[in-house]
Amino acid sequence: MGILPATRQAAMRALEMLPMMPEYLLLDYIHWPGLAHPHLALPKGESQSLSIAAASVLAKTARDSIMRGMEDQYSGYGFAKHKGYGTAQHRAAIVRLGLCRIHRESFKIHV
Repeated sequence: MGILPATRQAAMRALEMLPMMPEYLLLDYIHWPGLAHPHLALPKGESQSLSIAAASVLAKTARDSIMRGMEDQYSGYGFAKHKGYGTAQHRAAIVRLGLCRIHRESFKIHV
């Protein structure tokens, strides 16, 4: 699907789950054609909005926790250490073990 469509889909699902719709959305520069809800896409939003910066910290913390949990399910990849980022250790593990279910197949591995 790609990172941008997946981001839009996840954001829409999150919006639909809210008990009440926000009056206005601040987006970290996500171009979203067709979004009917009032919004503003801020380039480098983390440096312009404390709300976006705080949301980014919360999202990264949650993602890192999920990736540490993947360590047991996919041992050998080192997810607890690199959290899925494209480190040399992670790329070497992919070369050694191949892609697992949680890898994005669209990424090219350069060792």
